[in-house]
Amino acid sequence: MRGTPAHIEGSISMSIPVQGGKDLEGALREETALLESLIRLLDRQRRGIAEQDLGVIDETVHGSQRILLTLSEARKRRRRLVQIATGSTEEADPELVARLGPRTREAWGDLKLTAQRLSEALSVNQSVLREAIRFGEEYVRTVFQGVAQDPAAYDCDARATNEASGSVLINKRV
Repeated sequence: MRGTPAHIEGSISMSIPVQGGKDLEGALREETALLESLIRLLDRQRRGIAEQDLGVIDETVHGSQRILLTLSEARKRRRRLVQIATGSTEEADPELVARLGPRTREAWGDLKLTAQRLSEALSVNQSVLREAIRFGEEYVRTVFQGVAQDPAAYDCDARATNEASGSVLINKRV
């Protein structure tokens, strides 16, 4: 389908064809849905970290890789549709946004808002992961404190001793 010409301030502009606009709207909605899936996955990952559930953490890492791959393909599709519909490679072009139909503009706005929410969720997850790693390193240091001074293997003259190692692990978080 071809768009109809429209005069804007003395210049000729082409509106986005109806079918192209619907395709673009669909692509934007698909991409938004993928971002929302990623936000839910990050939330699940935070819960897995809080519960120290390595299975959930592993699943979310692999799940995020699958979503990111699909998201990459969805972005490529959106860029192609924008270029086909407008001839422009600039997606943030204000003239492009002005030519979009109201439903497509709404879908574009939803995508931008969801991307902002994803950015915030990623920031939270990075902080949580940094804290978990720091806590894990402290835990390992506490558990293995003094181990380096012990011999790695017993020799033929090894004998039992009644001395305590002096290391104590106390969990202050309850």
